Amino acid sequence: TSAIVTTLAMPASAQVYVGAGLGSSSNQNANGTIVTGGGPVIFSMDTSKTSWKLLAGIQVAPNFGFEVQYTDLGKRDITLQQGALGAQGSVSAEQYSFAGTGMFMFSPGWFVHGKLGTSTNYLNGGRWCVSATACVSSGKENNTSLLWGVGLGHQFTKNWSVKGGYENFGKLMNDLNGNSVTASNVGVNVIYSF
Repeated sequence: TSAIVTTLAMPASAQVYVGAGLGSSSNQNANGTIVTGGGPVIFSMDTSKTSWKLLAGIQVAPNFGFEVQYTDLGKRDITLQQGALGAQGSVSAEQYSFAGTGMFMFSPGWFVHGKLGTSTNYLNGGRWCVSATACVSSGKENNTSLLWGVGLGHQFTKNWSVKGGYENFGKLMNDLNGNSVTASNVGVNVIYSF
């Protein structure tokens, strides 16, 4: 374990890494009601879906680096209901981000980490159906927001580590009332350092 701490503490040892992870993505403020001329419309969207991600980064100093990532936030089913009339649809969500990262070792092998950057969030291929044969497809929506995250990790060897935590991706879409629906993710990532 002392070799691990020594490796991480070397100022000149910029280290490149790649990783992959699984988690649970959530959206906040998505469900609600809007009143129209035809009466109230109830909007509901899946609040939690399984996510997966790919990431790569460089640790340019013992406590600082940069990281890019792609996260598939899953396919979300959406329901609109107005009285006896209803429509069902689905959208897939994903994000791309670039962030500065920080890391602090507090025990041999164990570290806390954080990130701050920007995330571009996409909704893709919405499809809305009022019956089995009457469907409409929509295009894409994207929003760029502040990204931040915090978590805990453990380095098992010089090359292999695991880190998990919480990330907030910011705005995903607007709800029926024009309010921001935000996206977040909780997950665990396996990291390989070269």
